[in-house]
Amino acid sequence: NHDSCSPDSSWSLMKSSAKYDTRTNDERWSELELCTCPTGICTNNQEQVFIDRIIAIFETRINAVVEGRRFSSRRSSHHDDDSNEVLPSEEIPESTLSEIRTFVTQIVNLYSRNKYHSVQHCYNVVIAANMLLNMLFVNDENRKVNGIKSDPMTQLAFIFSALIHDAGHLGVTNHDLVVKGHDLAIKYDNQSVAEHESITVAFDELFKEEKYDLLRQIMFGSKQEAEYEISLKKFQDLVTELILDTDIFNPEQKATRENEFNEVFDSYSVDDIAATDSSENNDGDNSVDNLKTTRVILMLMLRVADLSSTMKCWDTFIKWSRLLYMEQREAFRSGRSLYDPDNEDWFNNQIAFLDGYVLGLAKQIDYVNLFGKDEVNFAQKVLAHKKRWLEEGSSVVRTWKEEEIMPQQ
Repeated sequence: NHDSCSPDSSWSLMKSSAKYDTRTNDERWSELELCTCPTGICTNNQEQVFIDRIIAIFETRINAVVEGRRFSSRRSSHHDDDSNEVLPSEEIPESTLSEIRTFVTQIVNLYSRNKYHSVQHCYNVVIAANMLLNMLFVNDENRKVNGIKSDPMTQLAFIFSALIHDAGHLGVTNHDLVVKGHDLAIKYDNQSVAEHESITVAFDELFKEEKYDLLRQIMFGSKQEAEYEISLKKFQDLVTELILDTDIFNPEQKATRENEFNEVFDSYSVDDIAATDSSENNDGDNSVDNLKTTRVILMLMLRVADLSSTMKCWDTFIKWSRLLYMEQREAFRSGRSLYDPDNEDWFNNQIAFLDGYVLGLAKQIDYVNLFGKDEVNFAQKVLAHKKRWLEEGSSVVRTWKEEEIMPQQ
């Protein structure tokens, strides 16, 4: 039952049957959130399920960092002659796991009771980001993703970014915050206001004295170690860049994003990108070019995860379009926004968004062939939604308007 969101249903079944899952990436991607709250309104119990699932993903990524650090340390030690020996996994202490759970819970609780920018949106972006990351590992043809596949800390930064990307969101656009002269707009000089605030509140939480000492140590190493500051700065810089890049309406960000994408990919055909040569394997390559490629790919993937509702099944697309419509209506009625979706043309608004941004994003991620032969055709999904929206969108929007008006009569 896809309407069910019980703790004992879909998630435990998903984990236990993962190795027997014969669905394609395309099928799994489209069905990724069908087990979540269909209306977008979740009970406290359902929200706790989301938190538990995010914690499980976060713990997995941190464990990969720990194992990677052990492997690197061992490879550089006097045990090089036994480097093929497989060491048993080292379990994360319960005290550290407790800090992980507390941190994730605190971040999720920073998501306001908005219709769209909500706990469920946080969850859906995290699971979409996690699936995109996992899909990279089944593609052995695209050497451009080696910098991501070989670096657990980069993978953790990506999931961390998905977790915090809308923390503290006020349910209004950056434009509204700037026009209204909101304190946050002043604080961040009218630039990517919501995104800067998400970064600030998340890192303020992570660096609370004593509260997360063990978590920071397992992520970045001991403060006494020389690598601590390097690892921390690399992590913060990457997270900051990824989050700021989700401000898709910032013209400066847009120009930079397009230029960097073209620098990394425009000189390649799809066949060139997919071609591999074992003699050119660049695992662990920290050159400037490889770091830029890694960053551009991760930015692309996070934007896809953030807007994944537009690239999944039709029901998911409609659900989240409605939630954004309702969120913006509430903001207008409360005087926090100048945009009134009832008096604006939401039907054409959605067409313009699909045509003007989402389709281009989908074509980019299709073009770079990140996920190998079992590819998700993102652009095809966007075009299918646009076609159906053109046929049904007007009546759908009328239904939403009546839905909100009726209780007030």
